[in-house]
Amino acid sequence: MNTKILCRENAHNNQGKIQLVIRFTHRKPTTVPPSGIIINPSVWDAKSQWLTNHSWQYQIFQNFLITSGIPHI
Repeated sequence: MNTKILCRENAHNNQGKIQLVIRFTHRKPTTVPPSGIIINPSVWDAKSQWLTNHSWQYQIFQNFLITSGIPHI
């Protein structure tokens, strides 16, 4: 199973923030459930596809990944 964290840059809420989703792929079927984490677009690093270390949301997301058992870097 492959997992990837994605930023839905085209789906801003009314406060201008975006939601992170987790894409699960296993033998071609793909599931993309919402993570429930809303971030400011300025803390998303598009090149590395990850949150910047200096954002307060980075630690929250790291804790989410650890407690959910989702593999991360």
